[in-house]
Order: sequence, then structure tokens, then C-alpha cells
Amino acid sequence: SNLSKEEKKARKAELRREEDRIYTASSQLMKEDEDYLRYRRIWWVLLVIGILALIGTWVLLAVLGQDGMADKGAQFALIVAAYAAIIVAFIFDFIKIRPIRNACRDKAAGMTAAKLDDVIARSMAPKDKKQGK
Repeated sequence: SNLSKEEKKARKAELRREEDRIYTASSQLMKEDEDYLRYRRIWWVLLVIGILALIGTWVLLAVLGQDGMADKGAQFALIVAAYAAIIVAFIFDFIKIRPIRNACRDKAAGMTAAKLDDVIARSMAPKDKKQGK
């Protein structure tokens, strides 16, 4: 409370650096978790299905125009499928992915500085190999 502006800035910067280290370590822990990677792929597939269904709806509308009464059912089905896929993707994220993400963040927050350094070094190893080639 009796700190100068520079000291407060330095303290905040140190807290941000520590928080960044924790997030970097938790990101690496998530990359090493097979369930997280599998669930993340499922999440992306659901989102892509939803987006493709929306694009399909627009294509049907553009090709058939407003007069294409025969495919109104197809357009409606694609819109329902799109919204369903996107909503399921977000629910899937909350139910399956978020607990893993929070567990990895908690695990990283509870690590000692040396363990954090080890995990961060593992995350930097692939980048070092790419730069060396």
C-alpha cells in the first residue's frame, strides 16, 4: 500500500510473468494429455460440421433462390443440424474439455519453480528442433 508507482508496476509485471509461466506449463500439460487431444479433435469436428451445414444452407438458398420451395425442408434440416452441432460442441467443451484444462492449470499452479521450468523446457524443445533444421 505504501509502494511507489514503479514498485507497483514491477510487482504487477512479476505477477503477470508468473501467471504466464503457469499458463505455458498448463498448455504443455494439456498437449501431453491424450484425452484432451482426442476431445479437442471431436470439438473441432463438431464445429466444422456446424459451419459446413450453415454454408450448405446458404448455397441452397443462393442456387435455388427464394422460389425453390422443394428444398425448404433441406434448408431447414441443414440449419437445425448446424445449430445443433455448434451447441453440442460448446456443451462438449464445458463438460469434457474444461475440466481437463482446469486440472492442468491447477496442477501447474501447484508446481515448484523447478518443475515449472522442466515443463516449460519440454514445451520449448520442439521449437528448438525446428529452428535447428
